[in-house]
Amino acid sequence: PKAPRAFADPLRLPALAYVDDATQDLNALSGCGFGVLTPRGHVERRRPGPGGFPDAAKTAGPRPGTLGIVNKAFCKEPDSTAPPRCPGCGAVGVVVAAETLAAHVASVERIAEPASFCETDTCPVAYFDLFERSIPVNDAHGLFWPKDPAAPLCNCHGLTADDVDEAIASGDLTRIRDVVRSSAAADAACGVRSGDGRPCAARVQRYFVRRRQELGG
Repeated sequence: PKAPRAFADPLRLPALAYVDDATQDLNALSGCGFGVLTPRGHVERRRPGPGGFPDAAKTAGPRPGTLGIVNKAFCKEPDSTAPPRCPGCGAVGVVVAAETLAAHVASVERIAEPASFCETDTCPVAYFDLFERSIPVNDAHGLFWPKDPAAPLCNCHGLTADDVDEAIASGDLTRIRDVVRSSAAADAACGVRSGDGRPCAARVQRYFVRRRQELGG
């Protein structure tokens, strides 16, 4: 989308911005209102209804009659002091670095920094920002099990939950020890390869302890 441009505001409202017709996420602007510019040059203040923003606020093309504009005066600014909570499940997220987000999402511009990762296994949200915009698990890649049921427990070494179960059953824990040792090393690349930006050692250990108790190993 084009960058917002300053727009003459007859009502002298602050930070009135032009909405480009390529903008697709107006409904994600939580708490925001919009103005409609009439053919006579008057700005009518409006707020989105239950169905979100009407077409007039989503289109800034040369249609006669109305022009959609978003006004920051209507917007509810996010509370930067509150912990980031997932818009899907309400759980507190884990803030991730820009490098981590870029490694797992094709279109990082869909959410703003700082981005957070939702740790709830069953929540369909992978990443989100303070404006409650989100990227679903299906649109991310390289995540870990069980957030992504088809992914390994550890992406760096390809260790799966089934591998851990087999190791417990056989009594050969060599591979698990190697994974935990290398992921905890100072030169480990977990900060980028792991979807939450953290080493997978703790994740592998938690799963190992739980499954050993369940399997009686």
